Parts: sequence; structure tokens; C-alpha cells
Amino acid sequence: MSYTGASLKALMPILTTMPEGIHFATKLGGKLGIDFQAGTQEQVARIRAHFPGVVWNKRHEPNPGWWEYDGDWNGLHVHIYACREAPPTCRAIEETVIVKERVPVTFEERDVEKKVVRWDCSQETVTP
Repeated sequence: MSYTGASLKALMPILTTMPEGIHFATKLGGKLGIDFQAGTQEQVARIRAHFPGVVWNKRHEPNPGWWEYDGDWNGLHVHIYACREAPPTCRAIEETVIVKERVPVTFEERDVEKKVVRWDCSQETVTP
């Protein structure tokens, strides 16, 4: 939850100069910060342009399958998330590896009593 006050006033100059249609949420408790949702690399670039000099740390979150960017600017933590497009400086490397996975290995067939619904429409008359 966000609150009004000095922290919000510090964020207002940034928010009022952002391009139209950018989704955001403020973090005013603890360390002052702001989260931006950007679905494309073009939106990421538009947001990053408002924070000159920031060294951005990017990472791919496999689940839910998006890219996130974090940086600090003038005491403010900036977080960009939900970008489904890979950064142009990254390339996917597909490889086969051995991982531990829990899989069901046996199934058992049983005769069970179960209620089912059948429909018999053989007594129905068709009118021309």
C-alpha cells in the first residue's frame, strides 16, 4: 500500500513525466521505491530513459517467464518487471541437462462404481 506524504512528493516529478499508459506501483514503506510493469523492450527503454546513470541489473525469471530490471537512482529503488521479450543483448542458449524431477511411475487399474449419465432419445418423434 502507498501513502501520501514526503515520499510520494519525491516520486511525483518522475510519475508526471512518464509516458502515457505506463503501469506503476509505489513502495513507500521501508526503502522508497517504484515498480513499473513493462510488457515490451520498447516500454522498458522508455522507462529506463527517465533514470539517467542507473546501472541496471537484469535477470530472467523462468516462472512466470519474464525479464526484470533493478536499479537505484537518487536513493530510490526502481524495479521493472513483466517484460516477455528478451533484451537485445541476450541470446537464448538451449542445452540438455540432467535434473531431478518427481514423476509418477506406476498406475493401477481398478473396477470402481461410478454414477454416469447416459441419454436415450430413441423414443423421440421427429416432426417435419
